Amino acid sequence: MRTKERKKGSATLYSLFIAMIVIMLAIGFNWIVKEHLKASLVLSQKMSALVSAYSGYNLLLFTLLPGKIYNKEVELFEGEKYLGVKRLPLNGTEFFFENGSFEMPVKIALQDSNGLISLVTFRTAVFENLLKYLGVEEERRRIIIDSFLDWIDQDDFTRLNGAEKDYYQREGEPGPRNYEIQFKEELSFIKGMDKELYKKVEPFITVLPNQGFNPNTAKKEVLRAYLDIEDNATFQSLLDYLSNQTLLYDSQLFQLTGKRIVLDEGVYYYPSRFWEITVKAGHPQALYTIRAGLDLRYKTNTPYEVLFWKEE
Repeated sequence: MRTKERKKGSATLYSLFIAMIVIMLAIGFNWIVKEHLKASLVLSQKMSALVSAYSGYNLLLFTLLPGKIYNKEVELFEGEKYLGVKRLPLNGTEFFFENGSFEMPVKIALQDSNGLISLVTFRTAVFENLLKYLGVEEERRRIIIDSFLDWIDQDDFTRLNGAEKDYYQREGEPGPRNYEIQFKEELSFIKGMDKELYKKVEPFITVLPNQGFNPNTAKKEVLRAYLDIEDNATFQSLLDYLSNQTLLYDSQLFQLTGKRIVLDEGVYYYPSRFWEITVKAGHPQALYTIRAGLDLRYKTNTPYEVLFWKEE
């Protein structure tokens, strides 16, 4: 009897053990299935965002290239039909589109390079003013400016506050390029800069060329840096004017601020033909982003050129 009871007990324990294994496998399999489903959903959303971003970019180009350019904005070709909006500003303001043209909501922004500070057609005084109004002390500003100029020149002579190859080798950092800067993030590698300061500077700089300056599309930090207006009341009156009016001539600007901007040949008070385009798909958080720099100057073989392209 006891032997039979022991066998029954052993069989029961064995059955329980097998059942536990089966349950654990089932739980594990269920978790794997859930994770696969979750990954599939994320991938599906990412693909929808990619398609929507590309659709938004292509529709924008279709309406943009035949459009009419004004001092502050561009009038899109049949923009209301394809994007639901007739005009888009050229100051980097994001516009939200949610219609049947896209699988996901899309945000589009256009920025005229004449409303930014170019790291290619570099104006030392303007960039230093930007750093000043962002709160960077004078000694550090000199280091950044000299180091930037050493970064892009083709010689090995170090400026007074700058840095050449030997400095970056000691620091274990890449550089210098000894050529025009190719992407904005390079600025964060330069002596005197760091990631925190770069984040403050990044919205106001571009690797596209300036063809002059356009206060009508400039961000307020760029406007202040370019004109070097220290008086807050004067600067605020200029911002108030630009919120409702368009600046067309130096005489208007001089009446408002006592400043002039037409110092040499170039395109002033009007957009350049170099624009930054940003298309974000997904809302409220962007799931896919396209950033492109376009050269819209007229050419016989192509209506535009892409000077940089970044997908995130």
